Amino acid sequence: DPPIADAGPDQTLDPLDTVSLDGSGSTDPNGDYPLSYQWTVVSQPLGSTSQLNNPTSVSPAMWLDLAGTYVFGLVVTDATGLSSTQDTCTVEAIPWQDMHVQLVWDSGDPDLDLHLRQDGHSFFDSPWDCCYCNMNPNWFTGSGDDDPSLDIDAIYPGWGPENINIISPATGTYRVAVHYYGEQGSASCSGSCATTLATVRIYLSGVLQATYTRTMSSDDQVWEVADVDWPSGVITQINGFWSTSQSSCN
Repeated sequence: DPPIADAGPDQTLDPLDTVSLDGSGSTDPNGDYPLSYQWTVVSQPLGSTSQLNNPTSVSPAMWLDLAGTYVFGLVVTDATGLSSTQDTCTVEAIPWQDMHVQLVWDSGDPDLDLHLRQDGHSFFDSPWDCCYCNMNPNWFTGSGDDDPSLDIDAIYPGWGPENINIISPATGTYRVAVHYYGEQGSASCSGSCATTLATVRIYLSGVLQATYTRTMSSDDQVWEVADVDWPSGVITQINGFWSTSQSSCN
């Protein structure tokens, strides 16, 4: 009789957490131990580049680089060489903040930056534009739960993610934008800039509400993605495109 794989229980974690998987519940009805383990990533959010750490161990781990659903599969093999059918477990990475804006892109050289600014304020206007040079601005007095925070400035290699979170947004309108900063950490490209597909996902209260994509192909490009109204949760797509010579905060 073949062994029986047990990939462990489903889990719910936060984006950027590290999930620890557990195949120790796997068994062999004939007692043909020891078992060997082979874990795979069956599916992960589009744009995720994370990989399993030590996938042949009983308890591998993986960084959950994006919000979304991850499915992991486990096949075990007993000492006689018989293998089990695959068992799976599902891990949900759900943002706990009321507003979670995520940026990823599909190539390594470009350096793209995520921006979130208050309505009525200009691009790179410090402190009202949350971005790589203004990662934890103080917008309002109080606990800070209504202030934005950029968790990662992904420079090189690219792909992201860059996430801006607000635990409990103040009433108002928030503009989401993406800036093609340059490549490999430089504010310009050596020759022609690489074309890359940028993807922005907007989560409100832990639920994915909107996904937008745009091809970007040169430094200084700014993609005005959408406006998010709070607390109504209404998202208005803009999809505007313009250029700026500015590359740092005022």
